[in-house]
Amino acid sequence: MSGRGAAPPQPAVDERGPLKVLMLIDHLRDTGGAERVLTGLATHMSPDRCQVVVCTKRSASGRLTRTLDAAGVRHFSLRRESRPDVLAFRQLVSFLRAERID
Repeated sequence: MSGRGAAPPQPAVDERGPLKVLMLIDHLRDTGGAERVLTGLATHMSPDRCQVVVCTKRSASGRLTRTLDAAGVRHFSLRRESRPDVLAFRQLVSFLRAERID
């Protein structure tokens, strides 16, 4: 079978809209490799298919947050202060429920 004339496979379309994705990282520092990879992924995912939100457990500022802002990617910080920070965890759970993250 040559496959000529066959239409390429189409991505499944969800009637609920774009997939809601939360990317969670400890902090956004301009020097970190994981932070740069996360920023690259978040800013290059198709907005037709994915609605991305970046959440940092600690602080977020600098060039990478400006890159997220310029690309229209939402981000917020839990501002976690200590290792077992129950309030930060509750804030994350509330956000996941309210936004109905997939």
